[in-house]
Amino acid sequence: MSLKEMIEFWKKGVDEAQQGRHSEAIKSFLDMPEPGARIYFNIANMYVCLGNIEEAEKSLNVCVKKDPNLAIGYFQRGCLHIVNKKYREAICDFDLAIKNLRGNLLIDYKQLGLIYKLYTAEVLYNKAYCLWQINERSESKRLLNEALASAAECSESRHRVVSTALDQIKRGEDFLPYRLPKTAQVFVPPRSKTDVVNNIDFLGKAKVVSSVVDQDDFTGFVGAQKNKESRSPSPAVRKDLPPHSSITRSKSSEPPPKPNPPTTRKYSPPSAKDAKMRPPKPSMAPPSFRHPSRSPNLSPSSEHSPTNSRSPSPYGASAMTIKVHYTTTRAIRVASSISYQKLVHLICRKFDKSDNSITLWFKCSDTGDRIQLTDEKTLVSALIIPLTESASSIINLLIYYCLD
Repeated sequence: MSLKEMIEFWKKGVDEAQQGRHSEAIKSFLDMPEPGARIYFNIANMYVCLGNIEEAEKSLNVCVKKDPNLAIGYFQRGCLHIVNKKYREAICDFDLAIKNLRGNLLIDYKQLGLIYKLYTAEVLYNKAYCLWQINERSESKRLLNEALASAAECSESRHRVVSTALDQIKRGEDFLPYRLPKTAQVFVPPRSKTDVVNNIDFLGKAKVVSSVVDQDDFTGFVGAQKNKESRSPSPAVRKDLPPHSSITRSKSSEPPPKPNPPTTRKYSPPSAKDAKMRPPKPSMAPPSFRHPSRSPNLSPSSEHSPTNSRSPSPYGASAMTIKVHYTTTRAIRVASSISYQKLVHLICRKFDKSDNSITLWFKCSDTGDRIQLTDEKTLVSALIIPLTESASSIINLLIYYCLD
């Protein structure tokens, strides 16, 4: 169960107790999971109101067990022992109550939710009553005088019973014990927690302070106002405003324009004049039948383009990639028909060397032998094998060694 639900059950039980529905209040308190000491104190007081002293005593036993420092719990149980004439048990409870008062004149339980102040004078007074009932008169008189001195420091009107009891003893009469008033029946939940349960309207309701239109009390959004105006007649416009003022909410008196009626179109067959002006439809015949003089396998660009004057490469590829290994490895993209001198020139530029200052070697991939490249013939013999074995025009199988 969430904290909100626990507070709701607690508040419900308090409301029922204040309305005098004690049985319903007990049920509401017991519906809470694992009720605390204050809840069992409330249950005990509900049983007292119903006259069930035995169940009230059981509830107070649980109350002081859950909170051994709750002095008012011991005091209330001692009062129940007085009703059952268990004076010695009552004296023990009053001693525990005095112990938990810790030498203070009073304990204010308002912060815990109980509108009551428990005074030391009241506990001493009830203990003196129990001693008087078991014929310990001298000790009873001593406690009454001590209670009178403690009550004098508090100046509470209800403590007049102490002086009245002393007068009754002098006359040889018995005196009555002190009991909790009805205002000290239940612990109520803290207000800080009940405010969370109750919905609080922090903003309040909107109010129209000033408006240019008489009898205008609208405080919502403009869209809602427009919908409202469209369903009801518009309010009257103030006469003291100029006729073309933009700060008005009245609508124009002119009726809205009527929508154009839908038109119908009739089908009429095309005339001979229209047929002549229309362009002819494109032929649906295949391209080979449209241009019989042109071969279907030849494109227009290939038909009219001039023949390539450059002879095809003897290696079967138009371009290739050469990897040159020196201080670093660099790749050069060249044409497959490149000459030896041009290849040397490109490699020298690649490595920032002067022309004819390097010697090229080709390493055969099969035997591992190195072949020195000196002219066109050795270059062709080095390129012919890898280029014929590969169907691609980009060759990455050639390795050259560049030496000074």
